[in-house]
Amino acid sequence: MDVLFEEKNHKKHKDEVKQIYDEIFNDKDTFVAYYFKEKYESNYMILAKEKGRVVGTMHCNPFSMSLFGEEIISWYVVAVAVKQEYRRRGYMRAMMELGIKKAYEKKLPFIFLMPANTKYYTPFGFVEGEDYIPYTIKGKQESIKKVQGIEGILYQGKEKEEIVSFAKEILKAYKLYTTRSIEYYNLLEKEVQSEEGNICGIRKNQKLIGVFHYAKEESNIVVRELLTKQENLEECITWISHSFPGKNITLWLGKEQGKDKQEKSLLMFRLVYYEKILEKIKSESPFSVVINITDDIILENNRILKLTVGKNGTKVEETNEMWEQKVTIGELTAWVFGQKELFKEDKKKISLPILSYIHEVV
Repeated sequence: MDVLFEEKNHKKHKDEVKQIYDEIFNDKDTFVAYYFKEKYESNYMILAKEKGRVVGTMHCNPFSMSLFGEEIISWYVVAVAVKQEYRRRGYMRAMMELGIKKAYEKKLPFIFLMPANTKYYTPFGFVEGEDYIPYTIKGKQESIKKVQGIEGILYQGKEKEEIVSFAKEILKAYKLYTTRSIEYYNLLEKEVQSEEGNICGIRKNQKLIGVFHYAKEESNIVVRELLTKQENLEECITWISHSFPGKNITLWLGKEQGKDKQEKSLLMFRLVYYEKILEKIKSESPFSVVINITDDIILENNRILKLTVGKNGTKVEETNEMWEQKVTIGELTAWVFGQKELFKEDKKKISLPILSYIHEVV
């Protein structure tokens, strides 16, 4: 078994990788064509080979993120796959471990993925983190251009800058999110159009109050992201319901957008080069704790650290002091992303979970 890491702009194995993708994933031909034309060569790739033949793949999509106002890079891990006849031989484990180690070498604070089954990824330190609310409505039978002074626009022409500026303003409320730019939305436009969707804005009295993008999944409409202020949420949902007459519409709402529905986890996260995130954690009630971090994959992460948490952030330093608590990398990730309490101080005014907004689908 050979497991290889390939940097960007790789073309050598493209045909073999696409063959595995087509064999295992049931995506639309138009989406697959978009992905291998627009995304594939900008990825980092982990490949498993047997006798010179590619039998397993792991795609690492680099995304620009804002973390407490600082621009970072993270990898969105997608299309982890092993050919049917080579499964249960350790290929997936070997690819995941190499990918995580390479992410550490590149000093990525974390990586993330959207799992087909969470059980596949928990052994590697991934935990559920980004919650959303699937909210289903029925499209109104009548299609109308304006609802109470509200109208829709498409992502095109001069509206592009308006939509990007609006998205940036909405996302300022979050501590962690995918950064938005014309380049980001231009690529997203190609992606959703490959799935018979589009990017749209919603205006009220000539002022933008919402931005959303959608795709068609079978005969249903899936709104994968709706950016709006809470006071405009109902108006935006009303407009969307009139935009797709008679259709079943599912909106992926952020948990802070409410709707009294049960939350589901969209993504899983894994801390990698974790100091960048730990340093950002704040508490109005200062405290310190000594923890023993264990990581079965990144041996450099096995450290005894003293965390001194205050109003301006956390001082992270190695120490020889006796540790108070042993923490796995999965538990540390769950703490950072609000899925687990680790210390008694969690009940005080500590800046966790990190309020994040990452609604990426590849």
